[in-house]
Amino acid sequence: MDWIDATLITLEQHSRKEWNDIFSKREFQLHFCLGLLFPQKENISAHLPSHILLTEPRFQPHFPPEEDFPSCMFLVWFDMEEFAFLRPLLSLLVQKGRIKLVDRSLQEIAASLLHLCPSPSSTLLRKKSMEKLLEAALYAITSHVLEEEPQDSSHIVQKALNYMQANVMRNLTLQEVSRVSGVSQEHFIRLFKKEHNSPPMKYFAELRLRKSLDLLLRGLSIHDIACEMNFYNESYYCKVFKNTFGISPGTYKKNYIRSLKKSVSVSEQQLLLTSHLLTEFIDTMTDFFFVKDSRFVTIVCNQAYSRFVGLPVKDICGKTDFALFPEKTATFFRMSDKLVVDSGKEKTFRKWINYPDGRKCFMETRKTPYFGPSGNILGLVCIGRRLSSKERNSVVMEDKDQSDLSGT
Repeated sequence: MDWIDATLITLEQHSRKEWNDIFSKREFQLHFCLGLLFPQKENISAHLPSHILLTEPRFQPHFPPEEDFPSCMFLVWFDMEEFAFLRPLLSLLVQKGRIKLVDRSLQEIAASLLHLCPSPSSTLLRKKSMEKLLEAALYAITSHVLEEEPQDSSHIVQKALNYMQANVMRNLTLQEVSRVSGVSQEHFIRLFKKEHNSPPMKYFAELRLRKSLDLLLRGLSIHDIACEMNFYNESYYCKVFKNTFGISPGTYKKNYIRSLKKSVSVSEQQLLLTSHLLTEFIDTMTDFFFVKDSRFVTIVCNQAYSRFVGLPVKDICGKTDFALFPEKTATFFRMSDKLVVDSGKEKTFRKWINYPDGRKCFMETRKTPYFGPSGNILGLVCIGRRLSSKERNSVVMEDKDQSDLSGT
């Protein structure tokens, strides 16, 4: 483990820029960063850290929320080239996010990093002592995290699965994965087989191949996939792929593209046919048919409604009633639309409608809300028609009878 640099910053609520500037430094983007969070600002050496936060290379931790804002943070950057066996432990700490230090011994170990941290110009011996102290702190904190978590078999296996998912682009070893789970290799293999009916590393190999499928279908070449996912070389990747799926990666990709083109072609034909049939159906209706979205803009209408309004379909769609009717009429339509949307129920409206050219008709409109997959109202479907004088008289008599029955 190589200790790179360290810094102590005071985190005020207005210093978000300072936080971003520190983590955006190029040399820091290549290393792990351990942060000690201190709740007190004055005389920090007299207080112990309340939390730790570990950040992976190329990632910046989220800025602390105002309600849980530390006063100071001590940051230590370090490299892991020589101690790869520590990576599983670090991955566990990264997944946990901010870890609260409630054990005083852990707090003291972490605080000693601040007290003993050498400057970049310190002697080699002092720097090595810092690195050993940092390594001890990581082991102690990880051990505490493992001990406080429940150790049932499903939980142990799930930790390993999470680690596999997070490192699917790497060649993991059984030693690494079992260390993350917190149990011996033999016990881990037994637990994993019980949960998934497969040895853990065979499962991980298949997981990597499924990931490579995703990259293959996204357009990456076989060479790029083999390099990106550390498959040693193209020949080895193709051999493993064929042993698992029965065909080579190139053949799989060609078959997928051919199948996709055929599927898209059939889907487009079906969509065009369905759209044509639907248009033909609504245009043969003698009733007015139109659809409005949640903003009450007309998005679909038939020829009967086009003739009724006196405008082509293309000039009606995309407009609200205020662009098609006099203000008084449009206001009534908007009120009735809102009544349907607010209630979420179908309603029928009857009213005399006046047009700018002097036409006047008695119109009946049935409006029904339509809902999206999540249950929210996306708009309303409207079917209307002009009532003849006979139908109008029948409606008037019906309304009168209902008024008499209600005693009004």
